[in-house]
Amino acid sequence: MAALMAHTTDTIETLAARIASEKPIRGRREPRETVDVAVTSVSPNGRYVEVRLAPPTSLRLSHTRPGQYIVATFADGEPRFLVLANAPGQAWSLLVEPNPELAKPLAELASGDSLTVSAAEGSGYPEVSADERLVIFATGSGVASVQGVLEHISRMERAPETHLFYGENDSNDFAYLRELKSVEAAGIAHVGLAADGEFVQD
Repeated sequence: MAALMAHTTDTIETLAARIASEKPIRGRREPRETVDVAVTSVSPNGRYVEVRLAPPTSLRLSHTRPGQYIVATFADGEPRFLVLANAPGQAWSLLVEPNPELAKPLAELASGDSLTVSAAEGSGYPEVSADERLVIFATGSGVASVQGVLEHISRMERAPETHLFYGENDSNDFAYLRELKSVEAAGIAHVGLAADGEFVQD
């Protein structure tokens, strides 16, 4: 789960109207086009597995905002909705939880294999300006979309004041620890981590 709040001049009514008017890229009954893309790496990341992909340019251009997702089909044949954990314009990264259903397909996936994926879908998170304050709460694999946001704002000429609160059950579970320490050291975001009985809201 991930939640993102931005203090803007928009009223709640304006934001609600904008969300309600968003149109899907693909109609409900329209078939989803998929492409086989190359897997460049598969590696542990906290309690998760990070899968990096090298999509063709046409597919990569479908990713325009942090928080968008793709549909990926692993060796078990089941399609899964996964958020893109990278900034738009970059090689694609997925953070996958190796639950009992996915443990075997993930263990068998390796660099050089291919994965069947769709174009990026969803409206993603709204754009933020440098004059806004960004407050982000994430737990579990929801941090994947947060990673995309942090990459995105780190590329801005002037980043908004950003505070991230991220929770996991155990202190060994955190994903992207190296990246989180890096953005905090660079002054891009203030990072608070909660685990071992602590609650992220506290």
